[in-house]
Amino acid sequence: EAIKASVAMCITALGPQSNQRVVVQATGSPSEAGLLSSLSVASQLGGKAAIQSMELPDQQLMLQLVTQSAAQPGILTCWLDILALANNSAQFNVAELPPGLEGKPYVDVRRAFAHAVLCGYRLPNGEAVMNPGEADVAPPGAQLIFLGRGGAGHLIASPGDPVYESAAKSAADRMKKERTHRSKPRNILVSNWPAEGIPELMEGFAQFTPANSVVTFALQGEPQPDWPTRISNCRFNFVAAKQPTSVKVLLEAGIKAADAVVLGSGSAAGGDLECDARVLAAILQVQDAVLASRRKDTPHLVAPIKRYATSKLAAQWLETLAAEQAAVAAPPAAALQQPSTAAAKPGTAAAAAAAA
Repeated sequence: EAIKASVAMCITALGPQSNQRVVVQATGSPSEAGLLSSLSVASQLGGKAAIQSMELPDQQLMLQLVTQSAAQPGILTCWLDILALANNSAQFNVAELPPGLEGKPYVDVRRAFAHAVLCGYRLPNGEAVMNPGEADVAPPGAQLIFLGRGGAGHLIASPGDPVYESAAKSAADRMKKERTHRSKPRNILVSNWPAEGIPELMEGFAQFTPANSVVTFALQGEPQPDWPTRISNCRFNFVAAKQPTSVKVLLEAGIKAADAVVLGSGSAAGGDLECDARVLAAILQVQDAVLASRRKDTPHLVAPIKRYATSKLAAQWLETLAAEQAAVAAPPAAALQQPSTAAAKPGTAAAAAAAA
């Protein structure tokens, strides 16, 4: 903290430099958060701010990923691709608006991107306008925000590009069909989630799950009186138990029909290592409950793990289970029995050899 404070003070004393950005990572502890906030305020006393403090809501982001992953399996793969630092991974980019698209409505700007997904504008004051209206026009000085695998230079498609003809045909086909896609309601089981985080989790499920979805919470103790049983089109059930991750409770909570199972650590007591140990123990019990339920498929499993080594262990264990299940499900190879020479008819041995 002392080194970060001294570096930040030196930057403040030197004054802001053009096109220079310095990023300081904080651990999230209250002392470091207070230090950065104080430095940000102090840097503004002399006029233009030299330090800008920005807090990333780690807990809120984690809850969003948990609820969205349970409601929409596969979305985490998209996030991992975006967050990866590989050369070919999809990345959010900010680029200047090409001169030929200045003053054009958003619908025309969006269609000009052949190999990227346009998300919105970044205004000159730094504000992001995501998914603007089709008729909206970006103000002078605005930048484009897009998701793609390359820079903006080769992403623009000309009106004569074949992509327009293909897109027009696809759009015409869609117009002939029903315009509203109705996703199937989700049945989600949440076990042993910390009580203090359940209200935010419920808000996330209400936002990301399809209409008429049901979320069942198996938790230690009785639910709070102010917890709703419905938010929007999502309904919530509660099962109180001393051991919410036990096989008996998971079966009673409906693991046999659950599309997804979300596991928590119960509480934050004991630090990251102990929390991860409780999650791993819960995963083992979920496996037993799935087998005891005699369901034909497996539910989607979401379990937030704090340590990288623990996540690798859990992933390897699940991969081993999947490989064993695939081996058991595979039909045994038919044994070929070649008849003896004495009893074989002419041509039978040749046919058996050819089949082998």
